[in-house]
Amino acid sequence: MTLIVSRAIQGIGAAILVPCSLAVLNHNFKENAERDHAVSIWAAGAAVALAAGPVVGGVLIANVGWRSIFFVNVPLAMLGIWLV
Repeated sequence: MTLIVSRAIQGIGAAILVPCSLAVLNHNFKENAERDHAVSIWAAGAAVALAAGPVVGGVLIANVGWRSIFFVNVPLAMLGIWLV
């Protein structure tokens, strides 16, 4: 039950942050060409993540075990914090 509630909270957080990230791009890139390029990179990153997530998760579960999928987030979170 705790995992389900935690995933629901994570989903709510993502639903709040994703539109905000696009608004930040819109605010920081004033010219249309720059904004178009930034949004296309943003969309490409989202598409790659959406496609790669199930594949990487399946490989990890098949080869390492189901608990390994939780440890993938640690280096990704550290990379995100470093980039910010």
